[in-house]
Amino acid sequence: LAVRYDIPFLGEIPLEIDIRALSDEGRPPVAMGEERHKKYYRTIVDNLFASTPFRL
Repeated sequence: LAVRYDIPFLGEIPLEIDIRALSDEGRPPVAMGEERHKKYYRTIVDNLFASTPFRL
């Protein structure tokens, strides 16, 4: 979709049962999940910041 709409690809989150279960319970996987789950979210956030002109 990123290529189709000419927007940056930020990353992907696999359809894993643990991520889905935490999300369904209202518990963010990035805060509650295992380290392997957190890396997907960190990659997306890093890519989002890298693709914007704003710096913190």
